[in-house]
Amino acid sequence: MYAFMSVVLEKLGAIRFVEEGVGVLCDAIQIYAQLCIKTGIEDRQTLEVTVGKSSQAVRNAATQLLDLEDEWDDFLGKVEISGNENVKEMVGVGVKVPDEMRMTSVGVEGAAVGGENELGSAGCSVVVVTFGEERGAVRWQQETKCPFQYYRDQTRSLYTFLGLKRSVKAVWNTATLSYYGSEVAKGTPLPQGYTDLEDDPHQMGGDFIFDSTATLKFVYRSKTANDRPSVDRILQAIHNIQ
Repeated sequence: MYAFMSVVLEKLGAIRFVEEGVGVLCDAIQIYAQLCIKTGIEDRQTLEVTVGKSSQAVRNAATQLLDLEDEWDDFLGKVEISGNENVKEMVGVGVKVPDEMRMTSVGVEGAAVGGENELGSAGCSVVVVTFGEERGAVRWQQETKCPFQYYRDQTRSLYTFLGLKRSVKAVWNTATLSYYGSEVAKGTPLPQGYTDLEDDPHQMGGDFIFDSTATLKFVYRSKTANDRPSVDRILQAIHNIQ
């Protein structure tokens, strides 16, 4: 598989492959979903435990699958795309956001802001930041009924400052695909992109806590598309600051 995909990459080039070819991996999510449904196993961890208790034939088949996954993840390392040139360093706790950093508020008439939640009760104001087009940002807010302050960082200056990179491997690796496959098997609807809007699915995100002086107090950069800290971890970080 690795040799075949390397030939495809050489023919198309990395940028064209990402734009036109890598999207077929959405089909891989369905393959993992069918694996979970037919085996009655809900997640990857349970699958690995079950395989370990199975016959030699099953273990051999699982080994072949794991080898194939390793080949795919290694291949993705060759496809990593540009767009990280301005991300020069990973800022950490204690660094203050520059005063000249500016973002645009996304406002939907009639949208609620605030609301009762655990983070608000802990004295934290939640702010959501996106980099997408204004039409997409407004549509997302309308659909999700997001109750928090919502801003657009169209130039990705804050993303760059916080060291948030673009990554094909982090989005399309087999661990992420299998996670979404298990969610599909459970009947969980996956988020859908807007086909009429330009977006960048390879932009990584994260969770950060700032104090009242805009100084970083907590840093969590997502390692994969579905990687986020738990609410409990964020609450603990807030309590530690206080």
